[in-house]
Amino acid sequence: MFNDCRQLKKAASVAFFVILISLLTGCGSEGESFTEWTFFIYMAADNGLNESAVSVINDLEEADIPQDVRIILQIDESKDYTRDSGAKRYKIVHDESQEVSSEKLDDLGEINSADWHELSKFINWGTGKFPSKHYGTVIWAHGNGWREGKSRSFGIDYDVPGQSLPAEISLTGKDLNNAVKSLRKNQDLLIADMCNMLSFEFIGELENKFRYVLGSGELIPVFGFPYDEIFSDWINFNGLENKIEFAIEAFSENASLNFSDFLWSIAAVDLTRKNEVFSEINAFLDRHDYFSGIEERYSAFEQLSYSGIPNFNSDFYQYFYNIKEISLSEDGSNAILADTMLTFGDDLIKFHKQDNHEKGFRSVAVFLPPIEIDASVESSYENLNWPRETGWLNFIERYLAEKP
Repeated sequence: MFNDCRQLKKAASVAFFVILISLLTGCGSEGESFTEWTFFIYMAADNGLNESAVSVINDLEEADIPQDVRIILQIDESKDYTRDSGAKRYKIVHDESQEVSSEKLDDLGEINSADWHELSKFINWGTGKFPSKHYGTVIWAHGNGWREGKSRSFGIDYDVPGQSLPAEISLTGKDLNNAVKSLRKNQDLLIADMCNMLSFEFIGELENKFRYVLGSGELIPVFGFPYDEIFSDWINFNGLENKIEFAIEAFSENASLNFSDFLWSIAAVDLTRKNEVFSEINAFLDRHDYFSGIEERYSAFEQLSYSGIPNFNSDFYQYFYNIKEISLSEDGSNAILADTMLTFGDDLIKFHKQDNHEKGFRSVAVFLPPIEIDASVESSYENLNWPRETGWLNFIERYLAEKP
């Protein structure tokens, strides 16, 4: 019995020192070093974006990214672009050639990058393998907004084995929500580098897994985010909010310089306030009498900057800004509604920048149709967390009950 106790104590001591050495050396389970930041870039490029994706990777390789920032990337390539198609994982290393020369970590073969399991599998593999104080994820793909019906949101894959139609990660089908809920570690930032994706419907599916999400409710230029510049200087800004402001400024300067004929916008949403604000919106809409002036809501629609926002989606902040302006110039009947909704918008939309939009634009979209919606659209929209947690669908139905 005495010898058994001594052996147990010895084993415990050995285990303690193994853990201590691991912590002191800052190494993960497979010898990867501990870094301040690790970003995971998920590139769904099996869809016509392949050439652009490779250009982005080359830009990252040419950048002088500091050691405290590690970039882990997964790209799904198209057989129409390269004979070496399929998905590959890389750790970005400095290189100035025009070839992808970063360290290849894995060759996954042909996958469906529009399967939410692949997205969560990549991120969970990364957080398990690469220890870091802070994590961020970039989803780099096509995007269509929430849209109605299954398979119509983002991450399009044209080469799914045994499937004739393109596959996409769905919001209303709960694909994104399932992927997010399956993540083992929370993260500081999600960059939604996809067109039309920054909306209340999108952020409602993100649970509490990210502190901020950065993106646009409109179209995004394929080279809109200058990742080489962003990641090179990322560590030089203190605090997450300052880093996000820097990323927005970098995007804005790049878009203004290189996409002068493109109506662009960018915003960041504070997801730590999401649950509280959604609850407050629900309580407010439940007791409010909605619109008393029928003409006001249609006048507000006429003044919206739609740009690349899909049909039946409006800029949340700009719409209620227009309602407030119209109300103040008339009888003021909807000013309370507008003021309250704008306050909710301010609580969530912390940073934003845009080019040549009408006043009040913030680049966070919401479903707000100017006409009645059909039953199929309504039933799919009901699957989203945003309308369920805020009563937004009831608001729309009452809002559309009268016509001018």
